Amino acid sequence: MRFITRLTILKITFFSGIFLLPFIVWPASPTPFEVPRVWVFSRWVELLVFLLVFNLGKIQNKPNVWLLFLTLAFFLIEAGASWFGVDWTKSLIGNYYRADGLITLLHSVILVFFLALFWTKSYSRTLAYVFLFSSALVSFWALDEFISLHFLRNLSIPNFSGAVGASFGQPNFLSGYLLVGLPFSFYAYTLNSGGFRALVRIGIILQVLAVFLTMSWGGILGLILLLLFYFLLSGKKLAVKISLGLVLSLTLAGALFYYAQSRPKFVAGFQEIALHPQSRERIIKNTLYAFNLKPFAGWGRSNFDYAFTANPNDTRYGSDVYVDRAHSVLAETAISSGVIGLTAYLSLAIFALVLILVRLRKGKDTGWNKALLISLLLYLFHSQTNVISINEEFFFWLIAGIVASNES
Repeated sequence: MRFITRLTILKITFFSGIFLLPFIVWPASPTPFEVPRVWVFSRWVELLVFLLVFNLGKIQNKPNVWLLFLTLAFFLIEAGASWFGVDWTKSLIGNYYRADGLITLLHSVILVFFLALFWTKSYSRTLAYVFLFSSALVSFWALDEFISLHFLRNLSIPNFSGAVGASFGQPNFLSGYLLVGLPFSFYAYTLNSGGFRALVRIGIILQVLAVFLTMSWGGILGLILLLLFYFLLSGKKLAVKISLGLVLSLTLAGALFYYAQSRPKFVAGFQEIALHPQSRERIIKNTLYAFNLKPFAGWGRSNFDYAFTANPNDTRYGSDVYVDRAHSVLAETAISSGVIGLTAYLSLAIFALVLILVRLRKGKDTGWNKALLISLLLYLFHSQTNVISINEEFFFWLIAGIVASNES
């Protein structure tokens, strides 16, 4: 008698991978955080596909063909732009510190197709709890680091000007992962009552606290947006929605203005020449210049470092920074595959958003679809504010796959 079926093994592998991925660290590696995590992510996707082959007879999904088409089209456009780009090998493998090339993108696309076939509505509850407990543990790690760094004076803790990165090794990476995962934790909160709900509440508090401990302005502003989205999607009267929405919007605008006005100045000699060698202003200026050079063909995936140094009018520094990402997914896509790739990516994101909104309007599993919608919106916001990790990008492809399954 078989106690564990093949489908059960597939489910365990799927949810275990999601739970464990944020904790992948290889201390002996020159790049101990992101690259090992990308490697494990790729092997995990391959294992899922291998196990899916033995469960094909149980699949009854009728995926959304258009969403899968847009996903595949985006990958092919990125691959084509990379083939004709400035460095095919680098596009294939990715940046040294991130391994974010076509190979990783291919595994993300495969994940979308896997979910389109594998996902069912009954998995939403489990996924919410997996994200909740995984995020809570990472948040506790961040809290432990913060206490050790600031109160116990533990100098072995990586110090990012007072911020912490926990298992992500970088505060912005951690902040993005926790922020985009919060809607799933809120959904888990709605599933229970009593004592267990109190534990869920503690997990959510830990996540929010950890976002503040990263001192990431993108993450903290994202929390304001999170509240704004929930108010707009709530059942409250229109006047209340408008009032609260206006207050939160003004708070967000004020925070952005304060951030822009209070950034430190970078001075060379006696002349202020830029806000900072890696300032957003400098990155945007060089991005626009590089985009104008190759508006349609693009530079190829993971080749932003070439594009960044292509501007002859850019201010050069004696000891300059190495910028391998555009600090914005949309800008990165525009550079890598031009306006064609950017259009494909935006079409994919917008189509997924529209499908979720349609299901919300029809009243289909509103709590779950609300979590998908807000998580995707938060991803689209936060991924424009800084470089992101594979864990944060995972949410985009996960949601695309769930929506493509027509089982959300």
